[in-house]
Amino acid sequence: MKVLAGGGPDYGATAVSVKEYFPEKLCVSKTKAISPWLKHLGDNIRRERMANGLTQQQLAEFADLNIRNVQRIEAGEIDVLLTTVVRIRKALGCPLDRLLPKD
Repeated sequence: MKVLAGGGPDYGATAVSVKEYFPEKLCVSKTKAISPWLKHLGDNIRRERMANGLTQQQLAEFADLNIRNVQRIEAGEIDVLLTTVVRIRKALGCPLDRLLPKD
């Protein structure tokens, strides 16, 4: 086994400074662009939730979701599994076509 100049063993991997390849700020990741489809889905969920007089917390409890996920879904910030949309639909008591965006 080779030993590096600093005294540690060489495991065959080369240590490289991340800043060398990414000189811009590394502390905050850039948010990805919001998909129009996800934004419409979130708007539809919010509309139905408010029409039913529910808070985000109540919807989260009824759909067995974390409140932060409900917030991010309504904002269109995260991809949503179909099973999650179905749980939200059941919690809201509305047909699925009311939640899914129309092309």
